[in-house]
Amino acid sequence: MISTVKNRNSRRKYGLTTLDIEEYLKSIGIEDYLKGPEVDRDVPGDEVFMFKKEIIAGVIFYIKVKKDNSVAYDRIKILSCHEDYD
Repeated sequence: MISTVKNRNSRRKYGLTTLDIEEYLKSIGIEDYLKGPEVDRDVPGDEVFMFKKEIIAGVIFYIKVKKDNSVAYDRIKILSCHEDYD
């Protein structure tokens, strides 16, 4: 998980650990899909996918992930996982 200010603040606000976030992300389904694949603006050539999911009762989280191409096996990189402000 990338340690951005938004990601850290949401984890602190709701008392979530990185392991908690990983467990919630395992339950993402097609109903949580927002958009993607889109070109990663920071790493052209990589693709990102966005989701919105209720992780805490009554609180929607914005989630952005991409395949981690730095390893030979399937692994995702969590770019964003924070409270949705829209």
